[in-house]
Parts: sequence; C-alpha cells; structure tokens
Amino acid sequence: MKESEFDLIRNLRKLPVKVRSELLDFLGARSVGEEQLNRMLEEFRSSVRERRTLAGNG
Repeated sequence: MKESEFDLIRNLRKLPVKVRSELLDFLGARSVGEEQLNRMLEEFRSSVRERRTLAGNG
C-alpha cells in the first residue's frame, strides 16, 4: 500500500461515521481519482469543523 493510500484511510477515519458511510456509498458508485478524493475529504472535514464551531462544539 502506498503512503498516499494510508493518508486517505486516515482522513476517512477522521470523518463522523454517518458522513464517512455516505461518502463511501457515493464513491462506490463512481470512478474517483486520488486527487479528487483528497479534495472531497478535505471539503467534508472542513464542513464538519465549521458546523461544530457554529454549534459551539468545536
């Protein structure tokens, strides 16, 4: 396994379970490149952080 694949797995595991599950379902139905997946993961993580901050949980 390449280092970049380990990074992807680490990034996926940082997401909330529900978000991770939905993302994996989405990705399973499409062909997504590594760079695009990394961008999507960062966008998801950023969105989750923002919502937690707005809710006072961050």
